[in-house]
Amino acid sequence: MNPAGSALVYSTYLGGSGGDGGSGITIDPSGNAYVTGYTDSSDFPTTPGAFQTSFYNDQNAFITKMSTPTPLISIVPVSFNYGNLVVGQTSPPQSFVVTNTGTADLIISSVTITGTNAPAFHITSDLCSGSSQPPAATCTIMAAFAPVTPGPKSAAITIVSNTANAPVLNVPLSGTGAAALPMRGLGIQEIAALIRSLK
Repeated sequence: MNPAGSALVYSTYLGGSGGDGGSGITIDPSGNAYVTGYTDSSDFPTTPGAFQTSFYNDQNAFITKMSTPTPLISIVPVSFNYGNLVVGQTSPPQSFVVTNTGTADLIISSVTITGTNAPAFHITSDLCSGSSQPPAATCTIMAAFAPVTPGPKSAAITIVSNTANAPVLNVPLSGTGAAALPMRGLGIQEIAALIRSLK
C-alpha cells in the first residue's frame, strides 16, 4: 500500500505448496520489500545465486527481496547509418522497434528527431508517442533520410518515457548527402554520331 494506506502499489504471492509463514517485512527508500519467514515447501521459489536454492530437511528460513515493478526500454536497432544518398532524394524508411523489457507499463510521451542535422531526417510513422506499453509489448517508429545539402549528416531519434534506465533515449542516425552528377547537353556532332550508331 502507499504511505497513506489508500492505494495498492503492488502485490504478489510468495510461497510454495507446503506450510509457509512470514515473520517480518520492511521497505527500503526505493520501495523494494524485504520479507523474512520460514518455509516447509520443497518448491519455495528461489533465484540463481541464492545462498540456498533447494529445500533442506524442514522449516527452512528465508529472506526475500521483492523489487518495485518498473518499466524498462530497449530499441532495435540501437543506431542506423543510411549510407550515401543523392541530395533531394528520400531513403526507404527504416523501422525501429521499441520494447518494454520491464515489469510495469512503459509510457512514451514523445518521439522526435533532434541533433545537428535534424532537418535531414524525418519520422514517417510513429506508433509509440502517447502510448502505454505493458511489459513485453512493442511499438514501431519509422524514420527516413532526406538530405538537402551534400556532406555527412547526423541526428537522433529522441524518445522520452517514464523509464528509470533511460528517461531520454537517443538513437543515433547518420547518412551522407551526395551531390547529383551534373548534366550537359549533347553537341551536334555527338548527336549525329549517336544517330549513326543506331543505324
